[in-house]
Amino acid sequence: MTADAGIAYATRMYRPRDAAAPEVGVNVPGWPACPRGAAYVPVEDGNWLLTLSGVRGHHPPTDAEEFSATIGDPYVHDLLSGAGPRTPVYGFRDTCNRRRHFERSGALPDGFLVLGDACCNFNPVYGQGMSVAALGAPAVRNTLAAGGSTAEAQRAVARAAEPAWLAAVGPAGPRKPAAAARRSTRG
Repeated sequence: MTADAGIAYATRMYRPRDAAAPEVGVNVPGWPACPRGAAYVPVEDGNWLLTLSGVRGHHPPTDAEEFSATIGDPYVHDLLSGAGPRTPVYGFRDTCNRRRHFERSGALPDGFLVLGDACCNFNPVYGQGMSVAALGAPAVRNTLAAGGSTAEAQRAVARAAEPAWLAAVGPAGPRKPAAAARRSTRG
């Protein structure tokens, strides 16, 4: 099951020169006239991280010159004129939420377990992936320590992922349109 908002990110580390850094981080959401959002935040050792985001057709470029040239917000653009790049631009395009139901009967051979992103992966914006992986480990430990089977442990992993999945995709979750569902069952 997948839910894709079509969002993409591009990130680059900068080091402001002199007093060019703002006192706090800056978050500029996209708007119709400027569909790319920007977040410029302090990270460590005097470095700042600039992340641009865009949705469906407004993805930020990963080319270094295009990256800084296409920042639509004048304030963020001015901040970068007083900063030097520290890293290349790193792009992230595959940000859809995916859930695989290995807890269903027959999905895995006996004795196998699936955890973390292999089971349920998320758009990285909220950091749910690491949390879900961390919650899956005690779910396995507790189930197996109580004498449960690997199939029962896999169901416990699925239950541990459920709150984060609902937060990511909403209570209705992604649905296939009826026509697409009919076509996929015909082969």
